Amino acid sequence: MLYTDEFKDRTVKEYMDGKSVKSIIETNNISEATLYRWLKERGIKLRSAKYSDKFKDKVVNEYVELQNAVPIAEKYDIPPLFIYNWLDERGIDRKRKSYPKEFRDKLVKEYLEVKNSTEVAEKYGISGNTLCNWLEERGIRRHGQGYPKEFKEMVAQEYVEGKKVTELSKKFGVSERTIYLWLKEMSVPKHKTGYSEEFKEKVLDEFKKGAPYKKIVSKYDISKNTVSRWVNEKNVPKRKERNPEDLKEKAAEDYLGGMKSKDVAAKYGVHKSTVNRWVRERH
Repeated sequence: MLYTDEFKDRTVKEYMDGKSVKSIIETNNISEATLYRWLKERGIKLRSAKYSDKFKDKVVNEYVELQNAVPIAEKYDIPPLFIYNWLDERGIDRKRKSYPKEFRDKLVKEYLEVKNSTEVAEKYGISGNTLCNWLEERGIRRHGQGYPKEFKEMVAQEYVEGKKVTELSKKFGVSERTIYLWLKEMSVPKHKTGYSEEFKEKVLDEFKKGAPYKKIVSKYDISKNTVSRWVNEKNVPKRKERNPEDLKEKAAEDYLGGMKSKDVAAKYGVHKSTVNRWVRERH
């Protein structure tokens, strides 16, 4: 369902006025994840003041041992988002989580009921891509299938308003290819791609400094082929292929030298969990 900004603001105001989450979602017929998303979009923090620092520390310590927020959240009847907020407040990196089959099946079943991967993913504190992978493992088609027309139009509207496809893909847990298909179906013109020489030089400067392709294409919302074409046009020396083992060693050294895993991941163009795995392999 496509909600108006007026409806969203009125619902958020109910939360700010002290109304319980349960009452809000039942009265307005929305999911808990939808409410949390609207609050996040407006920069409103979740109410957690009733929890003492001692309780928060206890929950955080359990997370550090278990490395999985879901069972802890169920144990204390709190949203996983609370746990993630408390981790961030204490500067603790979120660990890679291993989910039991029962939990994965539960989320897949819920997705089949609501047909919205974003809501289900946010409700349980996982990424949209993780949920989509579980759907794919079970042979459930997800590229555009099951998405209501209103949802597609909402994504397209945000694109028209200036959002990049890479941003929309991360926000809604839908592949970039699927979004492009929706835009084509609705005859939505693509953003202008007439890049200035100044912009090209800026991109190539990062390439010369060693920035990974993955980081460049994500930062500037351009394809790897586009970067490669500019490299050839400007006769920029191509890079020597890095030895995978050498790359792992350097990443592990940076991490052990004091860099945060997310910074190491950004530097080498990989995921945080990959960095953590490389470190474990070497120690």
